[in-house]
Amino acid sequence: MNYSGGGFFSKDQTQGNGQYHHLASALEIDQRRWQALFMDQFSYLPQSSFGFGGASGLASPGITGSLAAPSPGLQNGFVPGQSILAATGPRYSNSSAAQLTYDVSRRGSITVGGVHGLLRFINSGNINSDTETLNVGYNYEITRRDYLGVVYRFTAYHYPGGPQAVGDHVAHLAYGRKITGRLALNLDGGPDVTTFRVPINGSKQRVSGSGAGSLVYAFPLTTVRLNYTHGVSSGSGVFSGASTDQVSAYWSRPLTRVWSGALNFGYAKNSQIVPVTGATSPSYDTWIPGAGLTRPFGRTTNLSLGYQAQIQNSNVALCGTANCGKNNTTHQILLSVQWHAAPQVLR
Repeated sequence: MNYSGGGFFSKDQTQGNGQYHHLASALEIDQRRWQALFMDQFSYLPQSSFGFGGASGLASPGITGSLAAPSPGLQNGFVPGQSILAATGPRYSNSSAAQLTYDVSRRGSITVGGVHGLLRFINSGNINSDTETLNVGYNYEITRRDYLGVVYRFTAYHYPGGPQAVGDHVAHLAYGRKITGRLALNLDGGPDVTTFRVPINGSKQRVSGSGAGSLVYAFPLTTVRLNYTHGVSSGSGVFSGASTDQVSAYWSRPLTRVWSGALNFGYAKNSQIVPVTGATSPSYDTWIPGAGLTRPFGRTTNLSLGYQAQIQNSNVALCGTANCGKNNTTHQILLSVQWHAAPQVLR
C-alpha cells in the first residue's frame, strides 16, 4: 500500500490553493498454476491526471526514484480518461481491479479480469462518469522471445444524471517480442464495435478499429518507454464518450552519482465518437512536455525538481464564455520532497 499527498499555493484566482492525494494498494497471490491480483487506485487532484506532476514523481503514490519498491499498476486504458484539460477544477477518481491468470499448459495461459472506475468533478459543468470493464484473453508463448494472444474486452460507460450510455466491444490480436534481454515490443489491434443508448445522427452503433503499442528499452543506466493507444474513452469530463489517440514517452538515466534526470512527453487527441451532422464537432489536442531531476537523501527521503508545460488547442472555445480563446498554455515549476518509513513485513 502506498500513499502520497501534498498541497500548493497559487496567486491565480482560478486555481487558488489546493491539495492532492494518491492512494494505491495491491495484493498478489502466486500459486503453482494460477496467479491472482487485486488492485485499487484512488486520487484526488486539483487538475487533470494526464501529465500531472511531470517527471517529478508527484503522480505516483508513495515514494519514487531509486528508493521506490516495484508495485503493479493499471494501464491507461483501464482508468478513467482525463486527457482533455478543458475539464477544470478538482476531481477524484478511483479504479478497482481483479485479475486471475491460469496456466493451461507450459506455454499457454488464460487471463480474466474486471475493472470498475469512476470520475467525479467537484465543480459543475463537467461530465461525471462510471466505467465497468471485462477483459478475457489467451496468451501463447511461441518461443522464448515471442508470444501471441487473443483478447476480448467489453467496456460500459455511464454518465450519472445524463441519458447517454456507451458500450464498447473490442477483439484484439496481440503480439509481443523480447527483442533483446532489455528491449521489448508489444502490439495489439482489431475491430471495435461501439453502441449508444441514445442514437447519434440516427445511429445506435459505430464500427471502427482500435489498438495499442509499446516499446520498452531498459539498461542499467537508461530507461526509455514509448506507448500509443487508439480507441474509445470515457470522454475526460467533456464528452459522453470520445475517440481518443494518446502517445506517451519517458526517458531517464543517472546524471551523477546521486542525481538522476528524466524527460517526459504526452500527447492526446480527443473528438466526439460520431460527429453531429450540421454542427461543429469539437476536438481537443493536448501536449504535455516536461523534465525533472531527482536525488535521494539517505534511505528514506527523495527530492525532485521539475518543469512542465500544459498546452491545449481546440477548434472551439475552451470555456463557455464568448471571450474565451481556443488555445491555452500553462507553465508549472514542481518541487517534491518525499519521505517514507522503513518497510514493514506482515507475517
